[in-house]
Amino acid sequence: MKEILTHIKGFSIQRNFVTNLPYNHYLKCLLKEKRKARILGEVLFWKKVRAKKIS
Repeated sequence: MKEILTHIKGFSIQRNFVTNLPYNHYLKCLLKEKRKARILGEVLFWKKVRAKKIS
């Protein structure tokens, strides 16, 4: 069973909500642009992912 964290505008936000997102080509292109731009938030995010510290 999925843990529901909260509700926003009638949608339930679940702990593993990322697996429920539909594929969006625009987001993939945007992600590539952000990685190339070296935006601070992206840099910090990927450091945590590589260190396997994302919970």
